[in-house]
Amino acid sequence: MGRPKLLIAESERELSSALTDFFQASPELELCGVAHDGMQALAMVLEKQPDIVVLDLILPLLDGISVLVRIRDAPLPRPPRIIVTAQVNTEEITARALRLGACYYILKPYSLEDLQERILWFAEPAAAACLPGTFGTS
Repeated sequence: MGRPKLLIAESERELSSALTDFFQASPELELCGVAHDGMQALAMVLEKQPDIVVLDLILPLLDGISVLVRIRDAPLPRPPRIIVTAQVNTEEITARALRLGACYYILKPYSLEDLQERILWFAEPAAAACLPGTFGTS
């Protein structure tokens, strides 16, 4: 098996650029795409079928919750593991994202190293299934 494929969906250009630079240099992951809006993120998930998606909840054109719904309903052979990022943490939003298939919810700002640690954990075969009760938040 090759390196796990990572897709980033982040509309903040400065953060998106930092994530791109960081993960392009990672020998453990293959950065297969960067989306700056929800429609682009959904199209890339369907086309590239990444193993892991880092999905910001606040995206133009289609918000992160709507992207989660469409990914959940898509006929994918193996849905990606999704790590949701956001600047706010309300119990309702967190619970909804996790019910819709997110494996993890991480608050901004976060360190790139911490994010990479979570990505690599979810890239492990033992973490492949993100079932209710198997997710976390930070």
